[in-house]
This record gives sequence, structure tokens and C-alpha cells, in this order.
Amino acid sequence: EASRSSSDKVVALSHDGVERPYVLHVPSTFAARPAPLLVELHGRGIDAERFDQLTGFGSLAEDAGFVLALLSALGEMWNDGRSNSSKWTGTPDGVGYLAAVIDDATQRISIDERRVYVVGMSNGATMAGRLVCELPGRIAGVAQVGGTAAADIATSSSIGRTASERAGAAADFAASDAAGLGSGAAAGVRQGDAGGREIGPVPILNIHGT
Repeated sequence: EASRSSSDKVVALSHDGVERPYVLHVPSTFAARPAPLLVELHGRGIDAERFDQLTGFGSLAEDAGFVLALLSALGEMWNDGRSNSSKWTGTPDGVGYLAAVIDDATQRISIDERRVYVVGMSNGATMAGRLVCELPGRIAGVAQVGGTAAADIATSSSIGRTASERAGAAADFAASDAAGLGSGAAAGVRQGDAGGREIGPVPILNIHGT
């Protein structure tokens, strides 16, 4: 089991009738002013705390002063919305769980809700892409390593787009795939709220390869 610093707290949380605790890392330098929140999503086959040992975000949180949420997927695999395999479809509701964690963290400590960021690797990167598409206005930026948003999610979930804009986005993604750039080559995802109003582009940092 991964070691845990004194700044880490295991938070009990129930979602969809399942106990799904998460680890909340609050830096020792935390002050009363609202701080950024970073949600860290592991790849398939590893849990949150072992993944953080590889990324070092826990240590970076201490230096930079942001709050870090470490989440583990059920069965160590996120339901990231890919439609080409039954392994990633159906339940559990990963987006609902991540939203519940963000809500819970912001209720516990002073979080700047304008600065909620998500970082993920592989399956976690694809889940991060799904999150930014399906939680409009709540995610300020995304960093993805070794994965992109599922094409169906990215082209259909931008509520602020018109039908013609969604069709254009689908064509852009298809062109990116054809060029070997991957379906996440677009620089950002535009978001809208439930009323269809444009919220604005969300910056995406996508890293793939060495």
C-alpha cells in the first residue's frame, strides 16, 4: 500500500449506492483564500495513490499550493465513454462520481471553483476528456497524457454548438485521425450550459509519445 502524507485525508463518499472514498491532499501551506483544485485520474490497472507516486503531484501540490483529489475507478478502469468496446460502456457513472467528488471537496475546504483542473493518463486521460465535455462550465483546463476524449463524446457533448458546428467538429476529428494525429488533436473543447449558451473554450494540453 502506498504511503500517505500527513496532508492527505481519506474522505468517505457514497455514490450510486457504492462506497467510493477518495483522498484529498491539502497542502500544509493552505490558507483561508480559495485555492485551485486538481483532480488526478489514473490509467487502467493502477489505483490513485500508486499513480500519484509516479506523477509526483502530491509533492507539487505542496510547492505550488493547490489542493489535490486522488480518485480510484471501480475495478481500476474508468467508464470513459468509448463506444468501440463494451468494456467502457454502461455503468458505473464515472462523470457523476467525479462531479460528486468536486462538489464534496468544495464544501469541505475553500476551493476556487473557477480553477478546477483535471489531469489524466491513458484511460484516465480519456475520462478527463469526457469530464470536460459533460460538465460544462465546471472544468477550467485539462491535461491528457497518452489518451484523448472519445470522438463521440467530443463531437456531440458541446452543448453550446449548433448542429452545423458539431458536424464540422466531427469532420475535424476524422481528419485528425486520418492524419495520424489522434482524435484529440483539436486545441480545445467549447462548452455550453444547459440553456445552450456558449461558455467558452477550455484549454487542453495533450501529450502523446516520447
